[in-house]
Amino acid sequence: MRPSRKILKYHYVTKHKTLEEIGNIYGVSKQCVLKWIDYYGLPRRKTSRNKSIISKSQFKKYIDAGYSIHKISTIINVDQGTLWGLLSDYGLKNYYIRTPFKDRKLNITKKELQQIYDNHSVKDTMKLINCNSNSYIYEILDRYGIKRKRGTYK
Repeated sequence: MRPSRKILKYHYVTKHKTLEEIGNIYGVSKQCVLKWIDYYGLPRRKTSRNKSIISKSQFKKYIDAGYSIHKISTIINVDQGTLWGLLSDYGLKNYYIRTPFKDRKLNITKKELQQIYDNHSVKDTMKLINCNSNSYIYEILDRYGIKRKRGTYK
């Protein structure tokens, strides 16, 4: 049952309860509470990302080291969407997109890569070295001077 405008305003505006807290009171989802807020014309609060999750300099170090957003999210245990938002907030989104893979540092030696590539498929090698694109894996192999397996496209 939807609460009155006055009660919803009390919880959301006066008491600053979260959508989840209000939803728990009434046994509904956050999305449902948000629909009530819109229905009553209450002003939405701006969402803010917690920038203490990762500093701009640390984020840039991960990017320069060649880590993907997926890998960074796994390391610091944060949703990828949050990281994409922080990229924008920190002004690094264009930096990340424009940093060619060839200019990023790899955290693997030629010998280690050769050993992985010799014992695994291209797809498995990509996963093991945290590479998310076929073109990148071939670029890495070429950069290290590792001969491609037969049947691979150049």
